[in-house]
Amino acid sequence: MKTCTNISRTAPDIGYLDADIFGAMGFSQSVKFGNMVHYAGVAPLRGGLKNLQIISEDDMAGQIEFVLATLDACLKADGLTREHLLSWTIYTTDIAELSAHAALLAKWVGPNRPASTIVEVSALFLPKQKLEITVFAAVPQGVCASGSVTP
Repeated sequence: MKTCTNISRTAPDIGYLDADIFGAMGFSQSVKFGNMVHYAGVAPLRGGLKNLQIISEDDMAGQIEFVLATLDACLKADGLTREHLLSWTIYTTDIAELSAHAALLAKWVGPNRPASTIVEVSALFLPKQKLEITVFAAVPQGVCASGSVTP
């Protein structure tokens, strides 16, 4: 059985953000240690420093759907699924509008409901960005999420 004892930091190539964003902003998309993976805030954004674009500018449902699909891709890159969710924090600029689309979130998690915190904030990275979601997931015993090990 492979034991996971090192910290691994990854920015998987999943068609989300370009590598230059992670370097310029100084973060990794996922950080794994032991049997836990923390995913940095996933936002309705795509591209790199020179071509960063917001997805579904004026559409909360579209932003939610993009973020959830990106979270699926992040989990998959680490050999995980929604059933491995432990908790998530949802940041939104409009909690009433987010609440109107809560069914999208509930349908996505299904029976694998994570512990949850929802916070309304005054602004996010780009002016038309309506939400961002961070996630913690569990890695089953004997499985190591992929990624490069850093000292």
